[in-house]
Amino acid sequence: SISELRQYNALSLNTGARVLVDSYIECKGYGGGFFRYDSENTDTDDGVMIIAPVGGGRFVREVLDNQLYISYEIAGADITGVEPSEDAIVRAHSVANRLGVQLKQNRGKFRISKPVEVSVKTDVDLKGSEFVFDDSLNINKMFNVKPTVNLIEANVNNQNFVNGNTVVPELAIYENAVVSINSKDVDIYRNGDRNSPVYKRDIVEVRKGGTLSHPLIYTMTTQVSVVVNHLEKSKLIFNAPSITIGNSLIASFIYSTRNDVTVNASGVKRTDSSTVNRIVTYFEPHNCRDNVLDAIAVDNSNHFETASAYGISGGSVIRQGARNYHGAGDWGLMDGNTIRDGFATDITCARVGVHAQAFNFTAERCTLKEKAIQISGRGTLIARDCKKFCVGIGGAAGYVNALIDLRADYGSEWVGDIIIDNPELNCGNLALTDAETGIVRLHADNIDFGREVFYPRRIIINGGSLTASANNNAA
Repeated sequence: SISELRQYNALSLNTGARVLVDSYIECKGYGGGFFRYDSENTDTDDGVMIIAPVGGGRFVREVLDNQLYISYEIAGADITGVEPSEDAIVRAHSVANRLGVQLKQNRGKFRISKPVEVSVKTDVDLKGSEFVFDDSLNINKMFNVKPTVNLIEANVNNQNFVNGNTVVPELAIYENAVVSINSKDVDIYRNGDRNSPVYKRDIVEVRKGGTLSHPLIYTMTTQVSVVVNHLEKSKLIFNAPSITIGNSLIASFIYSTRNDVTVNASGVKRTDSSTVNRIVTYFEPHNCRDNVLDAIAVDNSNHFETASAYGISGGSVIRQGARNYHGAGDWGLMDGNTIRDGFATDITCARVGVHAQAFNFTAERCTLKEKAIQISGRGTLIARDCKKFCVGIGGAAGYVNALIDLRADYGSEWVGDIIIDNPELNCGNLALTDAETGIVRLHADNIDFGREVFYPRRIIINGGSLTASANNNAA
């Protein structure tokens, strides 16, 4: 075992001596391998590739040429799911990050028994494996996907942050970077509550001389802070495991501040029938671009609270979205603020949403149930070949019976055009008095958001169909 290898007195060995470790943990039958002794090596014992024996020198794990990757097995994880594996998982990713190689584990069940945050800087392939979380855990970020160059946070002069401006000289030093721009100017007060401000934020890519990829949305009068994320040379692919949870709460299963990340997700299964605790967000990117969630299926989904469990969330992102996402029941797709050019493609879930500051959004072939496309922002909002099932009384129990529902709590506005192609409403058995049902719900609420709130310039509806089995006057 690895423990025995550490206790081995290597003073009698010559450099190059070869030792076979049968199993990482005695009698388990996995995680072993060949190690060669190097009497002059003083590298830190990492529990995976480098083992420090008694007497000095190091045992170095052998790998085949061009086939180097790190697995949870060779880091000491229990692949049967009986013993906790979180320490071995952290150890494995730490070594993969240091060596710049893939983390790969395509079999096994891994028990998570305590809160843990795993730093990820390389490709991950966990398809075929399963994570099982103990009850009553409260985990913030399970996997934290980090950029290869650390984020830069700085304060800059605000004089050039003016609505419509396309050049900001102060940002020229951040050429070829994604820059999230933040101020303390209030955009709106959520629900008119002066204790719940939503501040002005924008996100752009910076070109030569401080030229911006998009004109600025806001004029910012207070001190402006920026978060700078340099572009990556390559994409990062995260093939996720399946997840089984009881009553644990996972605020963010995969958290990302790196550009160009694609998460290929496996299923989520809930074994507890309560709705008090739940997984909140599967994939949560911030201050980055081109982060995509692909292919997730949610089982036992009615055990999640409506609008509290999301496939993808986050904020200050460019071209963020999801495809092939099937979160039946109460799972939503999207949450958060300041999403530029967001998208949702081939989606089935309770709702697709952006709280505030959506700058263009496209939904294609989306099926909405409990809620709707709930969004507030500006630009062009496109809903193409989307379907809405009207399932409850309008305005009651959180149900929404419109395909597009401008966020009443985050400003109720869309500044620009809404274009809807081939919408389908299915009103089921709703009677006329049961529903406020339609294609777009604008919310003429008497709320003082702290500034003027604007309705769309145009709403264009092309085609469409209505199904109402009990009362065809329901819509």
